[in-house]
Amino acid sequence: GEDAPHRCSQCGINQHCTNMCNMTIDARTIIAKSGKSYGQLKPPSVQGPSFCWYSFIPDDNHRVEIQIYRLISVGKYNGTSCEGGYVQLVDGMSPVAKATDAQICGINERFSPPALIFGDNGPATLMFRVTEPTVRSQFMAYYSFTTTGQTLGPGFRPLGGKLLDGTVCDWMYHESNCKGTTCYLSSPSFPGMYPPNSKCHYRITLSQHSTVRINFKAINMPHNHCNADNVKVYKGPTSSSPLLLTTCANKKQVLSEQGPNILIEFSSGTSIHPFDYNGFAATLEFISPPTTTISTTTLAVKTTEPPMSGRMSSSSNGECTLILNGNETRTGHFDSRSQAWKENCTVMFIGRENDVIHISFTNYHLRTSSCQTVIEVYHQLPLGNSIKPYRRICSPVKKHNRDAGRNQLQDSFLSTANIMLLFLRKLSPSEISENEFVEGTFIFHDEHLEGTLQPDSLCDVKFFGGSSSKIGQIRNPGGQHSLWNSQTPMLCTQTFVPTANQSIILKVVSLKRLHLDSGNCQTACGDGGCNCLPRDGLAGVNHVKLLSSSGKILSCLCGDFQVEWLPVGIRSW
Repeated sequence: GEDAPHRCSQCGINQHCTNMCNMTIDARTIIAKSGKSYGQLKPPSVQGPSFCWYSFIPDDNHRVEIQIYRLISVGKYNGTSCEGGYVQLVDGMSPVAKATDAQICGINERFSPPALIFGDNGPATLMFRVTEPTVRSQFMAYYSFTTTGQTLGPGFRPLGGKLLDGTVCDWMYHESNCKGTTCYLSSPSFPGMYPPNSKCHYRITLSQHSTVRINFKAINMPHNHCNADNVKVYKGPTSSSPLLLTTCANKKQVLSEQGPNILIEFSSGTSIHPFDYNGFAATLEFISPPTTTISTTTLAVKTTEPPMSGRMSSSSNGECTLILNGNETRTGHFDSRSQAWKENCTVMFIGRENDVIHISFTNYHLRTSSCQTVIEVYHQLPLGNSIKPYRRICSPVKKHNRDAGRNQLQDSFLSTANIMLLFLRKLSPSEISENEFVEGTFIFHDEHLEGTLQPDSLCDVKFFGGSSSKIGQIRNPGGQHSLWNSQTPMLCTQTFVPTANQSIILKVVSLKRLHLDSGNCQTACGDGGCNCLPRDGLAGVNHVKLLSSSGKILSCLCGDFQVEWLPVGIRSW
């Protein structure tokens, strides 16, 4: 009623219901009740000053889409920005204006096509604000919860890249994540309006022998504003590297360039009327050089897709070297046994800038006496005699994974930087009858994107709120080679450490291969979450637990869990 003019006081009092604004629209609720994922926003006219908002909660794999087609006395465009009023979409549920997000305004506007804006980071809030006296102010729009995909239409979403921690629009694209497929990148909120006065970076890393083909499929920026609104491509990791290409306005271009580093920089100036410029979208295709046959000794190497391109080279002085590059493979298996016997062998792991390397020895056999054969592990290049090995294993010694009646821990090592070396120094073949060898697994782990890997563990990771991305995905590490030969039940923890003013929302959206010993544990779900009901304790069954910082179980999944029950989520406060 009069005390709350923007809320319904009672069903049937239409004059108050018609004036409703300040509401939350939940995708699941409206789809369940109407079968539709879209609708119209047509609040009645108001006298300025005035303010109201709409909050939108999308479902998983959806984005919030707003199409504004009519404005009446909603501020005015002064040539660089809106004054006196605006309509703006911001991330989150708080109706607080952000200078970094696009604003739309006008005295008497009919947008054709409509001005298009998107929210890509979960819940979003649309604000309608008039700060000056007016007789009649109104906006009209459509909203939609749009399914995301890789087409250039309203559901567009970048593919193959990772948003860098602590940034709004800086991305990393690695060759290994795009092999066999096409990766996509774009300006923020494409194909909607991009934010004004912004600068976004897209870092591309690849083997120095590979080529990346950058195809600008769509580009739409203001004409005669190329100094402010443009896309630049640099041959190198920074904007001080040589400039390869500048494009703006509607200039679609294609560029092919070799590695190892390419930087794409998107810059925007002030928003330009009629608010229909949507930036750019491009594809990345990585082309590996043709394989050539050279006189080398090749290690026995097993990896997941994409295949490892590490190569063992040998020399006449009885030495061999295998180089494994983090740009070419991320996890795999190495074995020093080869057709030709060499006195000294080196395995060199070279990661990306933010990588650490985790290696585990699964099998080794050093046969000679009195430390005449050694395995040495280094965290850096051992130049001179001043650098001591991090670990040294002397002969005679052997380890065979999964030996009957034994329960050994793997010999595991975590680097302190993005390089690690393994040396096997051994005798010539004439002095012993059987080969000595070392065999193991490796992982290149990007701490900037995948959290901080914890020492003395195979798979424990921490995400710190002060440095990690605000939104991201986590996956179980079951595909990593270092976990395949674990001789004991595995426990992998992913810990989230918020800052003082942060909360955590964690949601399980996909769960596969959890059915081992399903008869020994059942999952019961209700309004308070999901609980595991094991027959003889959880230690003997596969399960996933969500815990508080004090160790209290907040939700648990086990046994023959039904995917229809997903998502299962928690919030810290």
